[in-house]
Amino acid sequence: MAFEMSSKSVDLVKRTFEKDVLSAPYKLYEIIANFSFDGLPQRRNDVYLNSTDPFPVNDPYHGIYVYGVETCAGARVLHISGQVGVSEDGVLPADFYGQCKQAILNVEAVLREADMTLSDIVKMSFFLVRREDMDILVEVRKELLDGVRPAITTLFVAGLVSPDWLVEVEVVACAE
Repeated sequence: MAFEMSSKSVDLVKRTFEKDVLSAPYKLYEIIANFSFDGLPQRRNDVYLNSTDPFPVNDPYHGIYVYGVETCAGARVLHISGQVGVSEDGVLPADFYGQCKQAILNVEAVLREADMTLSDIVKMSFFLVRREDMDILVEVRKELLDGVRPAITTLFVAGLVSPDWLVEVEVVACAE
């Protein structure tokens, strides 16, 4: 037994389908795009990142450190090899401040080549050869990376490839 509908009923079904069903994905996208709630992943440079701070980050690391960063699948991920304080023209500052600043500027140059910025950094590892440079590291990070809160690891090592190098910076960044 075949089911038949009048042309008026067919038109009603078509209009309802076009209005409600076909537009549903766009309505859902609009809701998602405009939705924000503390604790849910927040959009940062077109990649959803969820910063995880199970307890407050104390000074002097507040604003430059997060306990964890979650990224979504499908993001472009850039792993940057360890950068040292040697400038493009081969100059190595004698002091830790100059080397650390230059190493981060070198990271920024690599990010730029990949159409990324410092705000795309999700993980940083710092390798220092002297403990007494830790306060200066925090100073340089606040100067160049204030508001950028990646997951951070800082290690004190016996030495780097060149005995003149005082710091090496390794980075992972994500962007859309």
